Amino acid sequence: MPGSKTFFGKYHSKEYINERRHLRGLLGYYIKYIPMSWGVRLGLSSGILTRYGVELTPNVFDATFRMCCEGGYGTFLSSYMVDYEKPFIMLDIGANQGLFSLLAAQNTKCQQVIAFEPVATTFQLLEQNIELNLATSRIKAVQAAVSDHAGQARIFLSKTHSGGASLSQSTVHSSDKTEEIETVSDSNSMR
Repeated sequence: MPGSKTFFGKYHSKEYINERRHLRGLLGYYIKYIPMSWGVRLGLSSGILTRYGVELTPNVFDATFRMCCEGGYGTFLSSYMVDYEKPFIMLDIGANQGLFSLLAAQNTKCQQVIAFEPVATTFQLLEQNIELNLATSRIKAVQAAVSDHAGQARIFLSKTHSGGASLSQSTVHSSDKTEEIETVSDSNSMR
């Protein structure tokens, strides 16, 4: 049959198989977490428990949220923060929804976490997640980006990945959507 090798070759190629696995993984994720997010909205639960043991406010269609829920960041850094044995203060620059700030705050040796997140909608999620995990006494959230100068800047946002926000327009995840943000350069310029 002419062209049959091309037809069957496409559906057995490594790229096609990987794409199917990715789509099956996304489908499984949505089947699991969309009903959970409805439960939170209906008041049946307070948040979604991630594989890292912290609860997050539902943000199901965001890639960063998905990585937090599924343990996509691995365990090297999370284990290091939870098990660190000396007193420490953590600066979480680009805290996003707060996963690593929340993990650090679980450590009894953590004296304080200062979490910087400049994007307004992501900052709201960060604050909600800090409250949700009862970490307001240990985590100070600052709505600003850390920069080499204090002032204002335009940040480029991603539609599907809150972690893709960047001051550089050439970033792969950036879109046409932007937001004016505050930048800080030293402790005197922080609120």
